[in-house]
Amino acid sequence: RRNWKLEFLVMDFAAQIPAVQTGKADMAMGAISVTEERQKQVLFSNDYLVEYIMFLTRKGEAGILNPENQIQNSNSQNSTTWSWALAILILIGGIAVFLIVRKRTSTSTSTPTPQPQPLNPQIPSNSDNSDNSDHSDYSDNSDHSDPSDTPLQNCPPLISISHLKKSFGSLDVLKDINADIRRGEVISIIGPSGTGKSTFLRCLNLLEQPTSGSIVVEGEDIFSKGYPVNMLRMKMGMVFQSFNLFPHKTVLENVMLAPCQLRHEVPAHAHEEGMALLRKVGLADKANDYPSSLSGGQKQRVAIARALAMKPDVILFDEPTSALDPTMVGEVLSVIRQLASEGMTMLIVTHEMKFAHDVSTRIFFMYDGYIHEDGTPQQIFDSPVHSATKAFVQRIRKEVFEIDGPDFDFLSMYSQMHRFCSKYSIEGKRSLIDQAADLMTSAVMRSRYPFTLRLTYSEQSNVVSLDIMKENIAVSPLQFPDIDPQTIDTLSTLSKEIIEEPTTRGFRIKLIL
Repeated sequence: RRNWKLEFLVMDFAAQIPAVQTGKADMAMGAISVTEERQKQVLFSNDYLVEYIMFLTRKGEAGILNPENQIQNSNSQNSTTWSWALAILILIGGIAVFLIVRKRTSTSTSTPTPQPQPLNPQIPSNSDNSDNSDHSDYSDNSDHSDPSDTPLQNCPPLISISHLKKSFGSLDVLKDINADIRRGEVISIIGPSGTGKSTFLRCLNLLEQPTSGSIVVEGEDIFSKGYPVNMLRMKMGMVFQSFNLFPHKTVLENVMLAPCQLRHEVPAHAHEEGMALLRKVGLADKANDYPSSLSGGQKQRVAIARALAMKPDVILFDEPTSALDPTMVGEVLSVIRQLASEGMTMLIVTHEMKFAHDVSTRIFFMYDGYIHEDGTPQQIFDSPVHSATKAFVQRIRKEVFEIDGPDFDFLSMYSQMHRFCSKYSIEGKRSLIDQAADLMTSAVMRSRYPFTLRLTYSEQSNVVSLDIMKENIAVSPLQFPDIDPQTIDTLSTLSKEIIEEPTTRGFRIKLIL
């Protein structure tokens, strides 16, 4: 109707009022609660579309929202203009008559009628978006392109992490973390305990303050002074290991609490959305129950619904199944699988290797405070580059003994081997391990100290091996002339396979038992 060029912006709730107030946008539409302070800054039009959706503009620009009111205002102003024009005409006419009578002339004076000015309020244009970088809560979509048409790898990072470090006193937990995370990615973070996986997640939403480095979220460095941390946590939901539900509130009240308190949603609307989320996680029938009556898996599903209630851009899962009974793990993982299929951006710390392989678009393998390896599930699980990654994904368990001389405590070594067999349920191999270790340490490697003996068990392949490694030699000890051939025959009988291979520092004999 106004023949204006439109440009559409998508923005978060918190950005709408400042965007209108500062002129970044001419009007906004959203679920916005009206407060006395906000009414001093912007103009609200209640119930414009549906019960909880309204438009807002700056004060004095109601005509943008309601063209009919503007037409009425325009007609009213036109009427006022014509009234003033008529008054001026009467005044001029009276003066003219007075002059005619006085001068007795036939000359008449005509005064042109002022033309009414059309009502045409000037609204600041959005065509200049050069300063939009100051408002990362929304982005310019004026080219009407569909973000879903852009390949994931070509999208700008949602989160960019550079040289992130975190220390607790003299203990360096995160040493140098570098990664880019794009919208829609599902990243599983795996690795041994104590390598900083949970600390990494907690640094992303500033539950832990990093020691150094940078984290850029949607173009803004979250370490910069004055950055709104509360807004970051509204955009970045988190699901903890231990649920952290409020025990004095019902399941539905737990889900509704944050939207009502932080997003100021109308309770009826929050109730409706909360029930929809509980149906999504299969717990609508538990809406009025208290957390104490739920199983561990049900509590974790409520925690996921609570995180989703804030409509976050990213959800961080910190070992969501570690506190659950094995029978309850599946119900939580199925909800996460559903979110992954819907395109939710997620970072998941997990020890469930099959789940990580099936659901992830990328895998971070963390080791010793670094992201040791970053790749697709196929790369990480089928063709890992680093030996530490291979040992972890194949669940390789090992016990290492550095034998430095004849006085080494061999009795303690055998006791540790027996405990190793009991721990990983390979007692059936204990006799073979004892015999092979005895032959290797006494008959083969006697007087060839120091050397290393390593007992290894792969849970994935169910293979037990015994390795002997000796530095500074170029040939296998089994080839030395003083080795009794009967010893070699006995080792061949005990082993499924004997592998002899050089290493970077010496030679290794590997017995597959």
